[in-house]
Amino acid sequence: MNKAVLFVIFNRYDKAKIVFEQIRKAKPPRLYVVADGPRENNKDDIINCKKTREIIKEVDWQCDVKTLFREKNMQCGPSLTGGISWAFEYEEDLIILEDDCVAEEAFFYFCESLLDYYKDNEQIMSISGVNSGNYKSETASYSFFSMMSGIWGWATWKRVWKNYKFYIRDIYPPEDVYKKLNELFDDSNIINFWMHIYDLSSEGKALYEWSYQLHFQIIMNNGLSILPNENYVINIGTPECVKNPKKIKELLDNRQYHNIPNTFIHPEIKRSKYADYIIARAVGDEYIRICNNNIVESMNYIIETIIWFIPTKFFRNKLRDFFRKKVPLYK
Repeated sequence: MNKAVLFVIFNRYDKAKIVFEQIRKAKPPRLYVVADGPRENNKDDIINCKKTREIIKEVDWQCDVKTLFREKNMQCGPSLTGGISWAFEYEEDLIILEDDCVAEEAFFYFCESLLDYYKDNEQIMSISGVNSGNYKSETASYSFFSMMSGIWGWATWKRVWKNYKFYIRDIYPPEDVYKKLNELFDDSNIINFWMHIYDLSSEGKALYEWSYQLHFQIIMNNGLSILPNENYVINIGTPECVKNPKKIKELLDNRQYHNIPNTFIHPEIKRSKYADYIIARAVGDEYIRICNNNIVESMNYIIETIIWFIPTKFFRNKLRDFFRKKVPLYK
């Protein structure tokens, strides 16, 4: 492996350790580590942030390690985006992992190959390691090109990031964004959700958020993100995992590992409306469900919550299969 990895950490040692072990297997030659500072008057943060930063002492391969450890808490958005900008002072491209995104080895080589292949293609703006919609190409080595970028393990270029802005209202006025969303989507629920997100992120009101600005950058510039055929990354920091630690073990125990082909069959560069719809809808699912007060859609959340109280995995999976057939919107 020849590419650099940017590793974003904070105060979650246990999760960061799992992610780090996968980075160790890939052995990147350069590792950038960004850590936000402990929150004010939070004694647990002081202890946990320090412990999490100690992970870098476990680098036991030939690797140039650079760190950006904040003394004070900046919140996720400014800290992470500033860290990416810092790393791009040294690199032309980066593979980026946060402390809850567990990547298999194939992810690193998938990103490395496509970073080189598309390095001069201005339309391609990011590479995602996540396939969350079960879409797959039968003829190519990866599936679709989408305007919706996946950031649970991803890669991008300096040429893209130099145009990223945390405060996007002056660059993308709301009327332009609304017009663009109407060109892309026929679903008013999706349009309303993304305009809601625009209001939150356009002036940096939500300092915990940073990825929506990247979405809008890609959308407004007619860019594309590459989506893999397989799911190379598991997120162990989702609300389901936080509420139920058994979910993490089940995800890691049941994961399928994938091989990267020696040569890639590249698909035609064409935006997938299907992938855009699936991702845009999935991201806004909870907001749309609340706004619509739709009982059928709400059943998805209720069923999933109940199923997790069943102690035996065999019966949990049987119930999931049953409800997928009985409830149309159950995912």
